[in-house]
Amino acid sequence: MAAGDNLFNNAISTITAGAGPSWTPTGTQSVWAREEDTSSIWYWTGAAWVNIDLDFVRTYTGTILTDNDSSLGDQLQALETAIAGIVQDGNHTYVSRAGSTQNVAPTSGEVSSPENGDTADIYLQTAEILEKWAYTSSWSKVISIDLSATVSNLGYTASATNGIVTNSAGTNSTVPAATASLAGLILPAEKTQIATNTTDISNLETLSGVSGAVNNGTFTGATIPNSSTTKAALQALETALEAIDPSIDNIADTNSVNLTVDGSDQLTADVKRSATQDNYITITESADGLRITTSSLTAYGTHALAAAAVSVGDKYLLTSANLEGVPSDGTSGPVFERVS
Repeated sequence: MAAGDNLFNNAISTITAGAGPSWTPTGTQSVWAREEDTSSIWYWTGAAWVNIDLDFVRTYTGTILTDNDSSLGDQLQALETAIAGIVQDGNHTYVSRAGSTQNVAPTSGEVSSPENGDTADIYLQTAEILEKWAYTSSWSKVISIDLSATVSNLGYTASATNGIVTNSAGTNSTVPAATASLAGLILPAEKTQIATNTTDISNLETLSGVSGAVNNGTFTGATIPNSSTTKAALQALETALEAIDPSIDNIADTNSVNLTVDGSDQLTADVKRSATQDNYITITESADGLRITTSSLTAYGTHALAAAAVSVGDKYLLTSANLEGVPSDGTSGPVFERVS
C-alpha cells in the first residue's frame, strides 16, 4: 500500500514523528495523520495539511496549570476556576432595579461573593437615579446621581451696561462691567477708547521715527548719544547750544579786508585799496568772490599802430607825442580798446 492508503475511509494514518504527511489525499487515502508516539495530529483541509498539537503534558510558566499533568480535563477545570475568580475580583457589575428605593446595597443575587475592589452601579428605574457602590469588606455607597434632572439650555444676552447668562431651567446670571479692582465685561465706550488709544500709540510711533523701540536709535552726529530717550536727547541739544558763545571775541584783518566789530557785536568788513596802483585794474566777479586783475598797458603813437599790435578786446594807451592829437602822458590814460 502507498503512503496514506487505508482500508477504511477517514481512518487516521500513522507517520514518522517530526515529518508531515507526504501525500495529497485522493480516493480512499486518509485525510488524518498522527505522528508516531506523539500527540501531533495532521488534518487535510482540502487544500493543505494543518498541524494540531495536542501535547499538553509539559511544563508551564504560570501558576494555574499543573506541570506534566496528563489529564486534559484537570487542566481545563483549573482554567475555568481561575476565570470564574477573575469575574468577581475587582470587577464591575451593572444592576438595574425596578422601583425607587435608594441606599440598598447590592444583594448576593446581584453580586455573588464580592471581594475587595469590586464595584457596582445600581440604576433605579422609577426614580431615574444611578447609585455607585464599592466593596471593601462590605458595600458602601460612593455617589448618587439623579438622571431625571431637566436639561438646562444656556444663552447669552448683551447690553450696553452688562451681559446676562440665561438658564432655561434655572436662574439667570448677570456679568457686570469691569471695575478698577474686579474683572468683568468691557463696555462699548471702553472698547472705543481702546481702539482710539491703539491708533494714537501707532501715530506716536510714526512721529518718533522708531516704531516699537524703547529709545531713539542712532544719530549721525556726536551731540546726541545713541539709544537715548527723548528727554536725554533734548538735554544733549540744550547743553550743546548753551555752550556756544554768541559774541565775537577775536577778529583778524587780512591783506585785502579790514574787519570791525562795534559795541553791539555788529561785524563789518571793508576791502583794502593799496596806495600804489597800476595804470590798469580789471575787477570781475566769479563763483569764489571778486577777482582783481592789474596790468601795464603799452602806449602807441597812433591807433593804427595799436590795432596792428593788439587783439580785439585788448586795451592800449597813446604816447604823449601821439599823432592822433590826444592829450596823454603815455602811462595813465586815456585807455583805448580795440573793438574790431
